[in-house]
Amino acid sequence: ILREIFAEDCEWRTRGYALLLGQEASFSGREALAKGASEIAASIILQSWHHFSPVEVDLSHDMKSANVRWYLWEVAKQHGNSPGEFVTNVTGGWYDGQSIATDNGWKIQDLTLDMKFTGPAPANWLYP
Repeated sequence: ILREIFAEDCEWRTRGYALLLGQEASFSGREALAKGASEIAASIILQSWHHFSPVEVDLSHDMKSANVRWYLWEVAKQHGNSPGEFVTNVTGGWYDGQSIATDNGWKIQDLTLDMKFTGPAPANWLYP
């Protein structure tokens, strides 16, 4: 769904993601990012709700690139440690990145998801 907002040669990485998934993630290129995000969705994060704050944009003087930042709150239903066990976590952090102006509009060139905390959500926070 979000593939087209990324540049073809984009870089996407995490800091602190090990809090949620047990390891960091990094993808080079739009297709690798789409594939990796799909694999995470299919195998680890079964359901999630992302809430983003308004994006802070700092345009370069030549108006061809911009530094961007926005906060993230996420509630995610994930597989637990035992078969058939599920856990729901609340996670917070922010995205830091650079966007570039292209002939096809603005694209994210480089993006880091900086996770700052995660913890158990109240029971039944997400649909069963």
